[in-house]
Amino acid sequence: MFSNMSLLTVKNLSHGFGDRAIFDNVSFRLLQGEHIGLIGANGEGKSTFMNMITNKLEPDAGSIEWAKKIRVGYLDQHAVLKEGLTIRDVLRMAFQYLYDMETEGYLTANPGCNAA
Repeated sequence: MFSNMSLLTVKNLSHGFGDRAIFDNVSFRLLQGEHIGLIGANGEGKSTFMNMITNKLEPDAGSIEWAKKIRVGYLDQHAVLKEGLTIRDVLRMAFQYLYDMETEGYLTANPGCNAA
């Protein structure tokens, strides 16, 4: 029943910079349980696409719709890293809400635990 649930729906997405079209009428659905990878040469639109689906950049045309109760995490390739932090520290800061959910779930399932 849930295998056809669309987590992300992109319809007729178009975007460009000046005369250069990066995306032209792109449409697809990401269904629950599916995974995607963005692969391409530098300057082909991977970061632009990520910025559009995370609402950091508006497409020229089309729509991007996430299912309700979906939370998107994205660590930008140009993230400013503070000296002395490990990759684990940076990921923990970027995705703290996931760590919090994991802890809450664990504590709910194990009420006698003092893990916090």
